[in-house]
Amino acid sequence: GGGGFSGDARPSAHGARSGRGSLPPPFALPAPAGWMAAEAGRRKRSRCRCALGLALLFDALGLAGVLVGGLLETHVSDLLIYLGGVAAFFSLPWWVFWHVGNLEVPLEELRD
Repeated sequence: GGGGFSGDARPSAHGARSGRGSLPPPFALPAPAGWMAAEAGRRKRSRCRCALGLALLFDALGLAGVLVGGLLETHVSDLLIYLGGVAAFFSLPWWVFWHVGNLEVPLEELRD
């Protein structure tokens, strides 16, 4: 026969010849169940990126300071541990800003 993988000459739904029938186009496949939740989570995290970045930065600096100060015996170990704790404390307002910026209030509650 002509054209298909198995010699089947029947055209598929897309106009091409195929041996085993036709598959729907990729955009017609159903989305996985977690896709919508992941998309909603991505949209939620995309707000207040600056506050999230600063919170993560201060947390990383704080953790690094505490670990370096605690594991290395240097003459500034106490200072590193102290500054690491302070940096981790300063991350808390940024976490609050990020959380408050991601709150969604229904319009019905705003009308009161």
